Amino acid sequence: MMIQTLTENAIKHGLSKMPGDCLIQLIVRKNEDKMEVIVVNTGQYIEETVAGGFGLQSTKERLNILFGSNAHFEIVQCESNKVVAKLLLPIYK
Repeated sequence: MMIQTLTENAIKHGLSKMPGDCLIQLIVRKNEDKMEVIVVNTGQYIEETVAGGFGLQSTKERLNILFGSNAHFEIVQCESNKVVAKLLLPIYK
């Protein structure tokens, strides 16, 4: 469900506001003892726009409930026209 939330957020706040060709990319990979989930989209990260939204807040709360400090979530502007949302989730054996 977190991947769906991040993808919807990328479409709503990124792609839908950009004219012309747009990008949305989903990357999932193992990184040592963590699973890394990355959503990259064309757009501008405006913290005020998404800060009050339910989707990202619920993602942060869900991560805290499920994994505590063993998970990490961030959204950053990685280039002038690309936003990256990254989840790091623990892999339990």
